Amino acid sequence: MEIQIKRLTVHAPIFLGGSNCSEKLDVEKRAGMTIVFRPDERIYIVTYKGCAIMIHDAAAVYSEPMNIKDLGLELKEAPPAKVVPVKHHAMKKGIESAQVGDPTRGNIG
Repeated sequence: MEIQIKRLTVHAPIFLGGSNCSEKLDVEKRAGMTIVFRPDERIYIVTYKGCAIMIHDAAAVYSEPMNIKDLGLELKEAPPAKVVPVKHHAMKKGIESAQVGDPTRGNIG
């Protein structure tokens, strides 16, 4: 079984096909790049410009599959959040203003 990968981030820069592909491999940003994950072997296979490398899954920071269904998962939409009314608390009796001060004169009051 192979899972097509859209993005793969690894711990060190990848040099492939005469190019520095950096740590972030993205098939949408590099035309001709393919990334597949073989879960049975626990490796990623990256091909680019006629060259291929194998990356062990321990060297991967994270990866994003092309299709979530390849992982055997189905996303369900979250239920809408409940609206919680905000209660306004009236000011306590006797507190109608606050003291105001400035750096030159201190508090006024």
